[in-house]
Amino acid sequence: MGVWKAGSANYIWRYNDTRKYRSSSSSLLGEYQLPTIITALKIAPNDLCTYVGNSRGVLSMSDFREPYIQDLGVVQRDGICSIELIGEQQILVGTQSGDIELYDVRFARNDGKPGPLRSFKLPTDTAASQIQACPSSPHRVFACSSGKNVYIYLNEVDSGALPVFTHLGHQTAVADFRWHPGQGYDYTIGSIETGGESGRGLIQVWRPADLIVNDWQLGRT
Repeated sequence: MGVWKAGSANYIWRYNDTRKYRSSSSSLLGEYQLPTIITALKIAPNDLCTYVGNSRGVLSMSDFREPYIQDLGVVQRDGICSIELIGEQQILVGTQSGDIELYDVRFARNDGKPGPLRSFKLPTDTAASQIQACPSSPHRVFACSSGKNVYIYLNEVDSGALPVFTHLGHQTAVADFRWHPGQGYDYTIGSIETGGESGRGLIQVWRPADLIVNDWQLGRT
């Protein structure tokens, strides 16, 4: 899977399957149209489709069994910079301004388009650079990196809009992070920082304290 830009057009390719990315026009932009840039891409686990976010905050889906890309009608207030899939129906979308929203493609509004089930907000107005669901509890726990920090959220109605745990150990911006997928390492994360100008960022492996994790498992936040 890859993307590329040629002139004013965006393209998505998968093996020998190539199609043009068509974003919906918005009258709110007036006559002057900003160029649309693909800013986030996530392939579904079944390898049948991919979700695409762009610089205008529009989320689209490319079903590889269909000839064109489908606009899902999900429009964020700012450009989309991260997408995470939870199972086959739920989608987490993060923006440049630090907003995170959860969608379920099975539940649509009166206009036939999905609306957000829940909204989360980073403590700072920095971009939600990367979102990942926890493999041991994907429908309940997810993490998001933003700036120097990694935030862990509970995906529950009554968990509130702020993270339940924040890792503050990095000195420079977090470049990437991953949950440990193995048994016995539940809620363990490995994260790496950019290192700034030196490029000598540290890799850190960490986990919230057992007391915090026990609160999650018992439903206390």
